[in-house]
Amino acid sequence: MTSAQPDEGQRVPIDVEHAHERAFAALDDPAANSLVAVTWASAHLAAVEKVLYPLAARTLPGGRDRVRAQVAVDHRLQQVLWQLDRRLTGDVHLRAIPVDVLEAEVRRALHEHATGERSLVTDVQAVLRPRQRRALDDGLARAMLRGPTRPHPHTRHGRFSGAVTFWFDGVLDRARDGMDSRVVPTPHRTGASRPMTRWAAYALGSSARDRPWDRGRG
Repeated sequence: MTSAQPDEGQRVPIDVEHAHERAFAALDDPAANSLVAVTWASAHLAAVEKVLYPLAARTLPGGRDRVRAQVAVDHRLQQVLWQLDRRLTGDVHLRAIPVDVLEAEVRRALHEHATGERSLVTDVQAVLRPRQRRALDDGLARAMLRGPTRPHPHTRHGRFSGAVTFWFDGVLDRARDGMDSRVVPTPHRTGASRPMTRWAAYALGSSARDRPWDRGRG
C-alpha cells in the first residue's frame, strides 16, 4: 500500500526542533560535554540563516523586519556560544568565567532564539505549499551537512551574500574538528571510497592482483 500524498492543506513538518532539543539535552546533562551543545546550536544557526531566513523575509508580511530582529537574537546566542567554546578549549582570557555561568547564558539565549524561530516557522508553513515545505526541510538538512560546526558571531551566513562564507567556514571548521579530534554529533558527510588509480597503486607498491587494470594479463 502506498502512502497518500499530502493535500494542499496538510502541514509538512519542518525539522528545526531537533537541534534545539539536542543542544538543551547536552547542557542539562552533567555527564555530557557542553561542546556538543555548541556544535548543535552553531550548525543549526548557520543552516537557518542560510535557508529559512531569506525565505521568511520574502514570503511573510513584514518579513524583513522580523528576520532582522531574529538575527539580532541569534547574534547574542552566537556570542555566548563562542565564549563557551573558547572557555572549554582552554582560552586563558576566559578562564575567570565559570563554565556553568556561560552554560546558563547559552541556555537563556538558546531559549530566546528557539521561541522566535518557532514563530517564524509556523507562519512560513502557513503560506507555503506542501512541496515548498518539503523543499525547505530538505534545504535545512543539506545545510546542516555542509555548514559550520562552530560559532561565528562576526560572520553572516545568509543565502546570497554569505554563501561563500558559509561554505568556507564549514570546510574550515570540519578540518579543525579533525585536527582537534573533536566529536561532531551533527549530521556530516562521509567520504566515499574511491577505486585505487594506477599511479597510486605503483606508489604504494600494490601487487598486480590488486590492480584491476592488470587482471586477465599474463
